[in-house]
Parts: sequence; structure tokens; C-alpha cells
Amino acid sequence: MTETASPRLPGLQPWYWTAPRVAIFLFVAVLGALLWLLHRQEIEEQRTTLISDILWVEQNLRFQLTRGEEQLDQIGQDYFGGNLGDGRFQSRVKSLLLNHPGVMQLLMLDGNGVALRAAPGRKRG
Repeated sequence: MTETASPRLPGLQPWYWTAPRVAIFLFVAVLGALLWLLHRQEIEEQRTTLISDILWVEQNLRFQLTRGEEQLDQIGQDYFGGNLGDGRFQSRVKSLLLNHPGVMQLLMLDGNGVALRAAPGRKRG
């Protein structure tokens, strides 16, 4: 018995097997690249959101610090200008301390650095 040769063209056989493999490889490569790009985009969005949040916190802190500084300046001007009685002084200091938890105590000093008044606390001077 002799084997009969199938009517194949010698140059076409490798192409039939190679083309689907190349197509599958290209599909997997494109899919991998797409997943990588989506991952990079998600990381960039998270980074942008984080930067935006940090800038908002910085702006909010600056606003709060500037507001506290202005309140302290106004209390000092009113106190040394004689426009601030004892009850009004206490209420403004109490408001300042409630709105700015980082401020623990307010001291009114004279030109020589001697404490004239402490709030909350006792009077000096």
C-alpha cells in the first residue's frame, strides 16, 4: 500500500497554521495593551483627584488661618483701643477659641512683653 499524497500546495500549509496563531497573538497583545492603558488612566485619575483634594485642603487651611489672624488682630486693636469691655472681650475670645481649636489660650501683652490679660484664665497685670 502506498500512501496517496494529498493535493496540498507546499507553500500554503504553513500559512494556514501561522495566520490564526498570529491573529490570536495580536488579539491578546491588543487586549493586554488596552487593559494596561485603562489601568494607567485609572491611576492618573486617582492622582488628579488626590492633587485636587490636597489643594482644596490647603486652600481651606489658608482661609481658616487668615480668618483667625484677622480675628486676633481685630481683638487686639479693640482691646488696646479701649473699645472692648470685659464681657465683650470674653465673648469674642470664647468665639475665637471655639472656631479655632488649635488656639489654646490668648495672652494680651504690653510693649515690654508683660502679660496684661490671659483668656481663658486669670487676669494679670
